[in-house]
Amino acid sequence: LILFVALIFSNSRACWMATIGIILFTIYRRMPNNKVIVACAVTLLVVLPALYFIRPGSADVRLLIWRASVGMFVQNPIFGAGATSFAQNYMYAQAAFFAAHPGSFFIDVATDHIQSYNEIIHLICEQGVIGLAMFIMLLFSCYKSSRDMLKFPVLAIAIFSMFLYTSDIMIVFIIWWIFLGIDGSSAESTLTLKGWKKSAFTIIISVITVFSIGIIFKPDYLENNVKYPEYPTYWSTCDEGMQFELKGEYGSAEEYYVRAFNMVPNRITAPYRLFKLYSVTNASKAMEIAEYILYRQKVQYYGNTVLKIRSEVRQYLNSL
Repeated sequence: LILFVALIFSNSRACWMATIGIILFTIYRRMPNNKVIVACAVTLLVVLPALYFIRPGSADVRLLIWRASVGMFVQNPIFGAGATSFAQNYMYAQAAFFAAHPGSFFIDVATDHIQSYNEIIHLICEQGVIGLAMFIMLLFSCYKSSRDMLKFPVLAIAIFSMFLYTSDIMIVFIIWWIFLGIDGSSAESTLTLKGWKKSAFTIIISVITVFSIGIIFKPDYLENNVKYPEYPTYWSTCDEGMQFELKGEYGSAEEYYVRAFNMVPNRITAPYRLFKLYSVTNASKAMEIAEYILYRQKVQYYGNTVLKIRSEVRQYLNSL
């Protein structure tokens, strides 16, 4: 009962989906027939739209990421772009998507992202079709050889991973591979550990457990000790454009401003920097971007900055 209440108040649709998936899997295991399969499929068709409308904005963000990630996959479909490449390349893929679809309704929810919110998409973008095929073979092998009891936690984490970035959550990542390792060993093939092997195994598991608990109660540990690679964002791309502009390299500055604008079209900084650049280099383009800022751009958040920029742009147009 406590777990059920905690699940309800977690407000996590991924947890709800994992729980529903486990319940449906349990029903199917007890009554494996076509009617049960149809009933489970109908349940999913009802549940998924219902979960979408709980927080449609958050769901749209995920749909945007998944759609834009297609561009990353098609560039390296066989072997992928390599480990950690998703965070490095995603914002470029989002920029390419909005450049090709300037009227997309996803513009309203666009922002900076480095996670895929779906581990299958994450895997296929970084490791390609070959990496995904090998992982599916591993899962299938574990499923066929495991005890029934161990199928449930693995299935729960797998469903959870379809809507979140579990590979970036250290404790979940460790638990996943521990369960997968146990899951892949059948009762007949499990080795009996004795002597120094048993001691070594106990030490390793203890270290992993202590490390995991430490991360749970001190989450800033990873932030302070793990050096994540630099990845592009809207603001860093704008900053690079400004550096080129200060050097007088206006062509490169324009390239970076346009790229930043396509990354997150609902922010006003990049088009404003383009307006300032064009007001020096190209009057016709300056007028065009000024009209866009005033009349066509959908800004996600209004504030003093937006009001000041639009006032300046309006004065520019009135002075012509």
